[in-house]
Amino acid sequence: MHNNDHIQIKGDITITVYDSDGNIKFTKEEHNLVLTNGKNFVAAKLANSAVAISQIAIGSGTTQPAPDQTALSSIISTKKAISTITSTNNVTSITASFSGTTYAASSVTEAGLFLNDGGSTMICRTTFGSFAILSTDTIGFVWNLTIV
Repeated sequence: MHNNDHIQIKGDITITVYDSDGNIKFTKEEHNLVLTNGKNFVAAKLANSAVAISQIAIGSGTTQPAPDQTALSSIISTKKAISTITSTNNVTSITASFSGTTYAASSVTEAGLFLNDGGSTMICRTTFGSFAILSTDTIGFVWNLTIV
């Protein structure tokens, strides 16, 4: 008997820009690449690693994601602590938001998830079409990592 068990990690991100009244101005859903570091992180968690996903950063780079990348192409933010992280069955959901005050006039085109190891290990990265940000906007991210 031959067993064909394969575990894959699939990442999806929803980006939403809200105006100062909380109205949705822009929303986009994208798939992301789970990097080599992300796969190593999952393997470490099986051994009860103390390292966890803790930060998100945004950038203006357009280089396509590749498995061995370790940083955003062109970071425009300091890494920001995630707001929440929850896990239900095979899906881990991560949320974070950025104030438009800091990023107005920036062309946001990429985002990355980082571990709490001083923020040096990026585990997921995605690129997307740019969108305009006003100083009164808020950029919200919901990142889902699914084990399939």
